[in-house]
Amino acid sequence: MISVAELDVMKAGSYLINASRGSVVDIPALIDARRSGKIAGFALDVYPNEPAKNGPFFENDLNNWALALRGLTNIIITPHIGGSTEEAQSMIGVEVADSLLKCTAHDKRGPFLLRYQ
Repeated sequence: MISVAELDVMKAGSYLINASRGSVVDIPALIDARRSGKIAGFALDVYPNEPAKNGPFFENDLNNWALALRGLTNIIITPHIGGSTEEAQSMIGVEVADSLLKCTAHDKRGPFLLRYQ
């Protein structure tokens, strides 16, 4: 986890980007580092508690530091929606269809689907 100790050894004026997992960065520590000027800015698209549906993403009822995060400058905060793009949904549909075809394909021994049962 990137927390106070890790932020302290970063070069003053650094930028941090987290697009991996929400629990990788201690966001309250990151907020403090940004407020102090240690971190020049940061970008996040993952959070410890991700929104489960459309709606207000950066409110304190989801993460108790959300309003403090919204009050900072020189940051980029976006909801993690990588799997929700048109391209990703299309690719998922193709992958599911391919898997179904493989499961129901036939060879000399009969349908694959029946052999897996």
